[in-house]
Amino acid sequence: MKGFDSKFKDLPDYILKITYQIWE
Repeated sequence: MKGFDSKFKDLPDYILKITYQIWE
């Protein structure tokens, strides 16, 4: 998920949380 973190770090925090839950 490290690569995804670099991708999504510019997006809103709620998107980060939702994406993390989906990919987890």
